[in-house]
Amino acid sequence: MRLFFIEKPTIGIAKSKLIGEYEEPGKKKGEFTFLYHKDEKIGIVLRTRDNVKPVFVSPGNLVDFKNALDFTYHFATKYKIPEITRKAHLYTQSLKQR
Repeated sequence: MRLFFIEKPTIGIAKSKLIGEYEEPGKKKGEFTFLYHKDEKIGIVLRTRDNVKPVFVSPGNLVDFKNALDFTYHFATKYKIPEITRKAHLYTQSLKQR
């Protein structure tokens, strides 16, 4: 099998936690805490709207924690998750229904 690598920045954004432990961030938009697994910092738990469940942000390729946090916060304007992530989620849900 041949692997191809594309040198593009990536960020993981999810509505639920896959693994790890964290302290709940404050209730206000922009408050965050870090997500840890086996004493290693693996992500950010970010509140993108007041009094709404936080999202889980994981820096990926070519992205650090600060940039992943800034990107997610900046593009989560109208909804809990950034618009591009929301559209991808809606698309996959429509495929499941077919």
